[in-house]
Parts: sequence; C-alpha cells; structure tokens
Amino acid sequence: MKNLWRIFAHKDSLWSKWVNIIKLKGRDIWDIEAEYNDSWGWKHLLSLRSKIKHRVHLIKRNNVDCFQWITNSGKYVNFSSHQVWIDLKADNVKVNWAHVIWFNYLDPKQAFIIWLAKLNRLTTHDRLENWISGQNFKCALCGLVKDSVCHLFFSCEYSSKVWRKIKERIIFKGIPNSLPEIMNELAKFPASNHIWSIINRWVVAACVYFIWQERNFRMFRNEERKEDVICSVIVNFVQCKLMSIKVKKSSAVMKAASLWNMRWIDNKLVLN
Repeated sequence: MKNLWRIFAHKDSLWSKWVNIIKLKGRDIWDIEAEYNDSWGWKHLLSLRSKIKHRVHLIKRNNVDCFQWITNSGKYVNFSSHQVWIDLKADNVKVNWAHVIWFNYLDPKQAFIIWLAKLNRLTTHDRLENWISGQNFKCALCGLVKDSVCHLFFSCEYSSKVWRKIKERIIFKGIPNSLPEIMNELAKFPASNHIWSIINRWVVAACVYFIWQERNFRMFRNEERKEDVICSVIVNFVQCKLMSIKVKKSSAVMKAASLWNMRWIDNKLVLN
C-alpha cells in the first residue's frame, strides 16, 4: 500500500520516479491493466488499487496536489502505514483457546507444535494419504492403525499410557483424554499466573510435543524410547520450567512441589 501511495502521490523517491517515468510512461496508475509479462509483485500492487481508491482524497496545498487518507470513521488524515493497517485489517474472530497455547512461560517450539495439532495441521497419516496414494500407513507408536491428531493425542496405546501417567501430577478434576476436549476444557479457565494454570498448560504442551517428537524419531531416525522414558522427559521438562520462575509460598505451590518431587526455598521451587 505504501509503495502504491508513493506512485500516485509522486513521492520524492528514486523508485517512484522510475515507476512513473519508465514503467507508466505518463499513464495513470489507476487506469492501467496488468500485462502478461509483468512480475508477480507488480501484479499484486495493481490488485490493491480497488481497496484504497475510494479512500483517497485529493486536495490542493499551495497549488500542489496532495492526497489524504479517509479513515473508517470518515476523517481525512495524512497517509501512514499504521492508519492503513488499522482501517484495512481483517476483523478475525478471536479464538477462546489462544491463551492455552500462547503465553510467556511456554517455549515457542512447543507452542508451535500444539498450535498445529489444535488446527489439525500436523503431517499425520490421515492428511498424508490425501497426497500419497497406495501407502499402508501405520502409527509408528502402536503399529495398529494410521495416525491422526486424535489418535496420537491420546487414543494411541502408547500415548494414552504416557498421558495417564503424567496427568496424575496435575490438579484438574475430570480432565478428558483427547486433545480437542482437553483444549476446550482449559479454554474455559481465564489466563492467569496461578501455579496450576501454568502447570496444566505446560503439561499438555509437553505431552503433545514429546509424543510428536517420539513419533518422528521412530519414523525418520529409527530410534525408540519406552513410555517411561518419555514420561521422565516430560517430568524433567516441567521441573526445569518450575525452577525457572519465582513463586510465593502458598498451599497451591506446596501441593505442586509435592506432586513434582520438589520443595520451596527462597521464592523458588527446587528439586528434592
């Protein structure tokens, strides 16, 4: 949008001068059509014209043509990328589970994997078979059926053992055993820095991440770890995360310390 504005407003930049003299050759940017051999970038720039043409207002300042931007509220203001973004950005519906994944205490790589799982965008067998035909896909963890998000988290015999073992360490009455239902239940609670709010989200993200990692290790590295090993990896991860934050002594913190084999010292949880 900013580049398009530079062209029709004849801004003092080498690029806009080149476009007006060499590319347009005196023609109006609003009237020309994209040509077959034009670059993708130029075609895309021209496609943006319809979005802003009705928002451009021409005024005279000292006998010089000046252009103003018309905001959503009808005000005439000087052009700025910030204002254009505010006026043209899509008003997407906010999802109620965003805080379950995107929060300061979670590692970005784990947040990314659980986000893909929530959107069913992981490259699981049920999606791969739409692209690759004739393959007899079997879950790398149980070897019984093709994998999917619902199967891996946590219907698979392997992953269900991991989940049942790990969820003994969290306080969440009636927590479900499938990822979509777990996410829905967690989304019902507001985002907070309460110790159990953080731990519950850590545990779910870690289970998804390390089970997905184990699945890929088996498929691409021919490496295999037992359920107890994955459980230990998840426990160690949560313990390390707990040691990285400061907490005030409370009944909730002491309960967490007990379940995760830790103790409270000087506003921190440390390993026993």
